[in-house]
Amino acid sequence: MTASRFGATIILSAGICLAEFEADGQAAARIARVGYLSTSAPVAPDSFAEELRTRGWVEGQNVIIERRYTEGDVERAPRLADFIASNGIPDW
Repeated sequence: MTASRFGATIILSAGICLAEFEADGQAAARIARVGYLSTSAPVAPDSFAEELRTRGWVEGQNVIIERRYTEGDVERAPRLADFIASNGIPDW
């Protein structure tokens, strides 16, 4: 991720919260949830997810990314951040 792209992207790390899930009698796996808020529209490839992969975080396996985009309308950012904080993180 370039410095300019990183500067143009707001990452809301409302904290990496760990949630436990049990499936089919297996031991509980820990899944991290990350909130991601960007001022741009979604682009492919997802450089944020790619960078997480280089650090051992694989979406759908050990991390869930809650993405929201302002698509250039920064006035939407507080509402989207509230949504991520209230709905994207498990309630324990």
